[in-house]
Amino acid sequence: MRSSYVREHWLGRRTSGCWIMITLGFIMGVVFWSGTALAGTLEPPASAVDGAGNPVATGATPPAWDKVLPANDTGDPCRSSRFICVMGGTAVLDNETGVVWERAPETSQVSREDARLTCLNKNVAGRKGWRLPSVQELSSLVDVSTDENGLNLPPGHPFTLNSIGRFAGHWSATTDAQDPNRAWSVNFDGGIVKSSEINLTPATDHSTFFYTLFWCVRGGGPLSEY
Repeated sequence: MRSSYVREHWLGRRTSGCWIMITLGFIMGVVFWSGTALAGTLEPPASAVDGAGNPVATGATPPAWDKVLPANDTGDPCRSSRFICVMGGTAVLDNETGVVWERAPETSQVSREDARLTCLNKNVAGRKGWRLPSVQELSSLVDVSTDENGLNLPPGHPFTLNSIGRFAGHWSATTDAQDPNRAWSVNFDGGIVKSSEINLTPATDHSTFFYTLFWCVRGGGPLSEY
């Protein structure tokens, strides 16, 4: 079976707005849903097999969520097994998940939509391509085994959070599946994950709005509709 034939069939199968991946091993009628919603001009990735049915690189490296790496094994916050400071020290590569975080997260309290747009337009050390992280990516930074001045981040981490950031929830790009008007946020004081209204403003709920920050990330994927 030619690679182009596989891709044609991949592109030709969509149901209820979602892509379905059909590969050589699944032509007996079994299909597997992807987590990517169909949206306008959104294109699926190229074929994941060659003409002989062998896997080929698609240009995206999946996160290695099975890794558990220390952040304090070298004594240098910017060069540990887990974290490496990059972009002139303004960002941090997480070797556990393969994504790059801002070293100093945003300190503005904004709505979730403003957080999303700010990340999309962010420029760090001349580099674009930033986004709001998923709730799983945010949660991957939580280490509940430690408590450094009320902060549950990995011991030895290189990040800088201001006083508000230590106690605030941080918006994620993940919408609450039970309520499209709510999205998940993560608090690094206790590692609390909660669902919050995405349309909060200072006028509607000042106390909650004030404590909702955001932290931009770069790389990773595949992404759902953004």
